[in-house]
Amino acid sequence: MNISRSSNKYVQLAESLEERILRGDYLLRPFPRDAELACEAKVDRRTAHKAVEILITKDLLNRKPNSSVTINKKNTFPKVALLLPSYPSPIYERWHRSIEVLAKSRGWSIRVIGYSHWNDHAIHAALNEFDGTFFCMDSFTTPLPDSLNKQLHHSKNRVVMLDVDLSSLGITSMWLTSPLMEVHCMLDYLSKLGHRHIAFLNTQQHDQVTRLRLQQWKLWTAMHTDDTELLDEPVKRYESTAERAYEVMNRKLKTGTLKSTAILCSTASSAIGVKRALYDHGLNVGNDLSLCSLDGGAGEARLLTPSLTCIISPDPAPYLDVCLDWMQNKKEWIGPLLLQPPTINIFEGESTAPFQ
Repeated sequence: MNISRSSNKYVQLAESLEERILRGDYLLRPFPRDAELACEAKVDRRTAHKAVEILITKDLLNRKPNSSVTINKKNTFPKVALLLPSYPSPIYERWHRSIEVLAKSRGWSIRVIGYSHWNDHAIHAALNEFDGTFFCMDSFTTPLPDSLNKQLHHSKNRVVMLDVDLSSLGITSMWLTSPLMEVHCMLDYLSKLGHRHIAFLNTQQHDQVTRLRLQQWKLWTAMHTDDTELLDEPVKRYESTAERAYEVMNRKLKTGTLKSTAILCSTASSAIGVKRALYDHGLNVGNDLSLCSLDGGAGEARLLTPSLTCIISPDPAPYLDVCLDWMQNKKEWIGPLLLQPPTINIFEGESTAPFQ
């Protein structure tokens, strides 16, 4: 009876450890010694040792002469890390879903790893222990330090930066829409609808994308018209861009200083704040004033009432597939280091209409 219970215990522990190994848990921290494992699993040391021996027999673990145990990576399927800043974002969720689907279709596992600063050990572990890493860079913090830049270059595994362009530094990067094109595309669209007085509202913190958008806004207005408004009031870290946009637009409407017939927002979140302010002042979006955004959030723009005109973010799957092939084959990267669709498309929602 006691033997049966003991047997069940070490078999169950072995199964639990196998799942951890296959999911990449011990790529982030060393595999525990028998005593540590026994303490963690609340079993005796002999049970922990027998569980480990099962996994050594299955070639999932290797025991070194000093009795320490390491993962046998040759007998586990490839593992991909997705490095994300440690705060929520619908954009991060979309990347997660897309990579998860493609990785699982290949029989790979994906591990989402949050980080809170540039020297976070999680970044080091992801870049060096996984077969490949997709890295969403927190561009609102301090600039990329030289130490991390060197680590990105010398990582023994493949790294792809998401929604930021580090190709000039020799690092593979992916931008699904181009800040250099999207501003001109949307402003040209509004201009063709007959709008001559267009406001650009940004409440996003100034990162690489925001700065490029502001530069392109200034370039477009210099080429076409000076009768525009720039409302640039970025939030601080962790503040709401939607709430700030509401405050900005509410103030403009209360003081009667909004002269534009169309408002272009840098993000869908800002557009939601503007939409509410217009509603509170009795204005109908799409009839009294046109509203659009340079992104569609994570697809929510189409579901709003009225639906929000925005730049369409293309399906990332073909671009991610290229990156996963590169991570798997270990061959040299072929072609430009920046992966980016060649064209920009607009979803024409109900929030914009010809100017009468």
